[in-house]
Amino acid sequence: MGLALGVGLILLAIVIAGGLVMAAVARIRQAKMAEQGGALVKGGTFLNLRSWEFITVPRPAGPLPGTEGQVYLRVPTVLALFFGPLVGLLFVILLPLVGVGALLIALGMAVYLPARRAVRALWPRTTPTRR
Repeated sequence: MGLALGVGLILLAIVIAGGLVMAAVARIRQAKMAEQGGALVKGGTFLNLRSWEFITVPRPAGPLPGTEGQVYLRVPTVLALFFGPLVGLLFVILLPLVGVGALLIALGMAVYLPARRAVRALWPRTTPTRR
């Protein structure tokens, strides 16, 4: 029960974080802080908001890769140097945890469901009688 609760809380946190990211992307688009794919921009580091990939455009200027449907956010180089490894670290840490959690849940269900069926077959429920 505790493991299922922990995995459920992690999944809830991921869903909430995804919603916050989507809200932030909408605000960035409304504030015109983002650039579309294919746009000619000054050189610098950009974050693809769809794939979370850092793109470097050489100085003095160049086009952003992709189509108009892709949105890029200009990121100061110092922040890219900090957040790039941090995102990689989160990926390396969380991916195995999610995999192990899914495996444990699958194994637990593989044991629990047949055991529950066996118990119900051996001891059927009796309905209480009213007096």
